[in-house]
Amino acid sequence: TSGERPNGFRVRFGKVGVLRDAYRSVFARNDGPVPAELRAFTRDGEPAFEVDASSRDAVLQPGEICEIVVRAHMDQTLPHRDALCVMITEGGTTVFPLEAEGVGSLVTCEDLGGDGSLGGDGAPDVVAFGAQLKDRPFSREIVVTNNSRVIQQLVWKNVTAEEKRRAAVKDAREYLAMISPSGAHKDFRTDKTDGEMGIVFFVEPERVSVHPKTSVAFTLTGLSELEGEIVETLTCVNANGAPHERGEVMTVHATASVTVPLLEFSKTEMGFEYSHDPDVDSDLVPNTEQRPLTFRNVSRTRVTFKLRCDAPFSVDRDVWCLEHEEAGTVHVRFDPEYRGDRKSHEVRSVLRVEYVDVPAVNEVFLGAEVRFPNLAVDKTEVRFGAALNDTTERRFLTLRNDGDVPAKYEWVFDVPEEDEDEDVFVDTETETETE
Repeated sequence: TSGERPNGFRVRFGKVGVLRDAYRSVFARNDGPVPAELRAFTRDGEPAFEVDASSRDAVLQPGEICEIVVRAHMDQTLPHRDALCVMITEGGTTVFPLEAEGVGSLVTCEDLGGDGSLGGDGAPDVVAFGAQLKDRPFSREIVVTNNSRVIQQLVWKNVTAEEKRRAAVKDAREYLAMISPSGAHKDFRTDKTDGEMGIVFFVEPERVSVHPKTSVAFTLTGLSELEGEIVETLTCVNANGAPHERGEVMTVHATASVTVPLLEFSKTEMGFEYSHDPDVDSDLVPNTEQRPLTFRNVSRTRVTFKLRCDAPFSVDRDVWCLEHEEAGTVHVRFDPEYRGDRKSHEVRSVLRVEYVDVPAVNEVFLGAEVRFPNLAVDKTEVRFGAALNDTTERRFLTLRNDGDVPAKYEWVFDVPEEDEDEDVFVDTETETETE
């Protein structure tokens, strides 16, 4: 209770990881015959050192011992000094020097803390995108915080991309060295694109200045022109501050499993058939024919696609979004009267499956056969030439039913208005049916 401290005693924390709490304890004992009231606090009052709330004030009975807990929380990568002051009421103050040095990065990202928010298995520094589609961009937002007291200039680099570019240039130079001994290959740079080299990931913005105690959002984007398992390493470097503060502050391992969209169809070809029945259909407009088509998403990721087809075919729903292993059924319709001429014919087309944001197309072949009662006549005009009065001239026409349905026909003379008064003779039955 006299307020004296052991010679040379100080509280050393040593190297402490920045932004983490470290604790040290100082024990005080009341050697006097009367109770002692004490209060513990830090001299400078800065947040680097703080006395735990449970041990700031205490009353010690004679011979009693209490623990004073000091917490260090470093937000600088520099040595820091302060003092622990233990004031005894009516007994003086004892001062203990405090020393600590912060080490590590002051740039943090909660999204990469290993809690599984971005990492597929909770692994630290891993951004697992899982299954993704080829040629379709995918992205995640990463929030980075500058916890230091100075501006940090952060620059992102794709380490894997740089390695692939160097390898591509080396391969090209070795090839040119064989075919061009003159040395023109020395300054050669590869003409391959990043996509052709298999480079997938990039960060935007690539460079930014972050003010003290503030955060900035980066977007990690991937776009792959190749299929397969993708793993790339990206680093975030601090290009500002003191020499010991510069350098790599964060590493991200980005992974993705890239595949192509894949649908499984119940049919790859669909056929329609319409035959006109004169006894049933008469002059009614033929009904639209329709068939069901079922498809299942066997890709490892969600797919969004549109169904497109040309007349006379149509679908009852054109936009679809299916999860993994989800199935859907669309009805494909065919209109046999789409031309309006009621002539027998065949039509061929395709149902196109166009994936959204992915340059891939699947096709289901469509076909239809339309049968109407049609007759073929072997002549388009009949010329009688000169004929004697009161005589009969005959010319013969051949009608042929080339179709597959019966054809009822009736002869009708289309008489021009100026010839309405002339006599017209028809030497045939008014109505005939031919098979």
